[in-house]
Amino acid sequence: MKYVRIEYGGFKLGPNNEINGLTFGGVGRATVIDYVQVRMVLDDCFEFFGGTVNAMHLACQYGQDDGIDWDFGYRGKIQFVVIQQDPNVYDDMNGIEADNGANATEWVKTPISEPTLFNLTLCGPGKPTVRPTIDGGPAPLRTRFGMLLRRHTRAHIANSIFMGFESGFDASYALTTPPPGYTSVKDALDLKNIIFFDNVHAPGDATANISFAEVGGGMPAAIYGDDDVAYDENAELTSDPLLGNRTTNPQISGCFDPKAPSFGPAVEIPAGDIVPPAADPFFVPVAYIGAFKNIADPWATTGKWPVWSDK
Repeated sequence: MKYVRIEYGGFKLGPNNEINGLTFGGVGRATVIDYVQVRMVLDDCFEFFGGTVNAMHLACQYGQDDGIDWDFGYRGKIQFVVIQQDPNVYDDMNGIEADNGANATEWVKTPISEPTLFNLTLCGPGKPTVRPTIDGGPAPLRTRFGMLLRRHTRAHIANSIFMGFESGFDASYALTTPPPGYTSVKDALDLKNIIFFDNVHAPGDATANISFAEVGGGMPAAIYGDDDVAYDENAELTSDPLLGNRTTNPQISGCFDPKAPSFGPAVEIPAGDIVPPAADPFFVPVAYIGAFKNIADPWATTGKWPVWSDK
């Protein structure tokens, strides 16, 4: 599949059972996925149920759930992804939502989910202003993470940007031990050279934090409590300067513009020493952070295959 756009799709089959924009069920790496956009769908843009399929140049606009979702032992490779979330949908929507299995009996099954992702630019719904009113009262508390890694998944994510979410990152293992073969949650997640910018706690909070998975920000413990075996996301991402994770401004002016977006930074952001493995023929060995080299990089906004609109 190359230069394909999938839009206005999706259907709710039942509780927690919806049709995504593009679903991969046990697909292998002989399948080629490149330059594919999913937009205006009722569930996830891209979901990977197991398999080893690789994908490059993925664009997602205004899906009604997660941008990328993986489960059941997915072990593929992904590079160059841009996601733009809908600010008008007030629900649990994450840039990345990742699991190994859906319940405790499946979490330890092998193969364990362990994909590798490079060069992501994920634009959340933007800074919230007020909690909406539903049926005459305040809407239920929701949160949208840049990436929510949970239920024994492993992950390698590098050279990426997460901005405009309600929280940048949460590792949630829901009363379980770390993934099999690991002594801690920390060892299972390889997160390097990531920029988290303007990810805020709650409506009206001007603080830009990486995460608020631990109880904080005045939010109820039942919603934002510690469910990850006392794993401290902020401390882990920033404890070692060699990891390169930071909260600097990436200078992306049009991340949230649905009609005429500009996803590249004003100035190329060097990736330092953390670049895709040179020995892996799939990855393009670019040495910058994000899905775009700079503001002039047009791969997701030119040609006939992508459309950017709020309708």
